[in-house]
Amino acid sequence: FAHIQSIETEIANTIMVADSGAQQTNAALKKSIQSLTQSNLVTILFLFGGLTLIVIFIVEGQLNKRIQSLIASVRQFAVGNYNDHISVTGGDELAEVADSLRLTQSVSQDLKRSNDDLKSFAYAASHDLKTPLRAITDLADWTLEDPENDLSEDSRQNLTLLSGRSKRLSNLLDGLLLYAQVDGMSRRKETFNLVDECATIADLLDPNGKFPVTVEPTQSAFATAVIPLRQILHNLISNTIKHHDKASGHITVRASITDDSVEIQVQDDGPGIPQIYHNKIFELFQKLESADVVEGAGIGLALVKKLAERHGGGVRYQSNENGARGTVFTVILMAGPAAAQPCLLYTSDAADDVSTV
Repeated sequence: FAHIQSIETEIANTIMVADSGAQQTNAALKKSIQSLTQSNLVTILFLFGGLTLIVIFIVEGQLNKRIQSLIASVRQFAVGNYNDHISVTGGDELAEVADSLRLTQSVSQDLKRSNDDLKSFAYAASHDLKTPLRAITDLADWTLEDPENDLSEDSRQNLTLLSGRSKRLSNLLDGLLLYAQVDGMSRRKETFNLVDECATIADLLDPNGKFPVTVEPTQSAFATAVIPLRQILHNLISNTIKHHDKASGHITVRASITDDSVEIQVQDDGPGIPQIYHNKIFELFQKLESADVVEGAGIGLALVKKLAERHGGGVRYQSNENGARGTVFTVILMAGPAAAQPCLLYTSDAADDVSTV
């Protein structure tokens, strides 16, 4: 019996040792598994983070590429190229912007075709109609000048009227052609000498000097679109002379120049513009008086407005202010410093530099 108890005790001890070893093994195994799990989790998180960054870089690159493509298309629009292919597609907000841009592109292409057709028509009409008009005018003038023609007074008046109406229609065609060509005028800035230009225009429009032009610039030379401004000054000075109610008068031109614009005023001492015309003077074919009284096609001021607006500016006017005579037209255009230092044409002891041409 004692032998059996000894065996049972030994078995119990063995079991106890085995159970202790199992517990230690189990703890070590759990610790190993926990350590392995933490290590794998860090690895998985690292891999996931890396993949996420890669995806972000790829998406951002594609997004930037699409945005740059849209920007390039908009820049092409800005320079008047409406045929550039817009490649951005998809179902997001950028694709919606691209679709709107394609619609704008289509409308702009149609508008450009219409404008081109209008310019072609204006040129063809001017060229094809002016030739027979010139022939009619010449025939009427030759008939009037021929001393052998025994014409009645009524016939002479009719021929004189025919010649004048033909010339008027020819001038109207010239004005329409110039109005249609405004958008094609050069926008390149060149040096513009206000005193010299006004002198040239005054000599052309008023060779007898009945309407002297006084120029009061702070500086006489600046850089701007030369052809449009030359045409603007020509139309304003011509308009003043034609609509003046006296045989002589005076015109004053002033200039105020900033870093990026020039403001030019053309002031006269004429009768001014009647109130009923104040909302219409910049419309095509609007005239203050009958063409039989004042020669003109009603395009001059409309052309001034269009030229100023197409070259980054505008035009406004004041007339009969506080009951005073005269009108002041103010034109604003994009401008800059002249290529060379301006030279004052005339300097006096007075505070202001003034040149009369």
